[in-house]
Amino acid sequence: MKVGHGIFMWGPRERQTQRYGVFYLTARTYDDKVSSNLDFPRALEGRRVRVYAVVTESRNSGHAGDRAIGVYPSRPEVGERVEIGVGRLGESRRAEGEVAVVLQPADGRAHFWCDPRPWYRLHDQTVDLYVEETNEAFSPAPPFAPIDADGLMVFANGDGSFQIVTSGGGGGREGN
Repeated sequence: MKVGHGIFMWGPRERQTQRYGVFYLTARTYDDKVSSNLDFPRALEGRRVRVYAVVTESRNSGHAGDRAIGVYPSRPEVGERVEIGVGRLGESRRAEGEVAVVLQPADGRAHFWCDPRPWYRLHDQTVDLYVEETNEAFSPAPPFAPIDADGLMVFANGDGSFQIVTSGGGGGREGN
């Protein structure tokens, strides 16, 4: 079932805490250059679902990627279907008013609820978002080890900017 149309994004805490479990659709690109809607499927809340997106408009992402795990944006083709994952569906509200989709694993892990590689494939892309109930297995943890940092790690992007990764805070609801 198609539940939304907009530009695929997530808040900075997803990368900073290595959770990658809460995303949203917006009307503006990462570089703030560019309407979106999300009709959250309340009937499926709390159920196991498969979530995927179909790219309707492709552009280069303005994101630097995730230096801690070596994952970077890549530009998909229009019409490409990108699997986001299978998990328990939830909803969160962002301070900006957008409804965010929560896709939680069954095993209680605090990090990498979803594989971030498809997220960076979809970042800054205009997509149609689909959610369907399933009995398929929950998405496994991706092959990344969480950063074991006492407090904070900083990664230089090489362009004068930097990224941080914090220990703790990976689980739970969205903090934005």
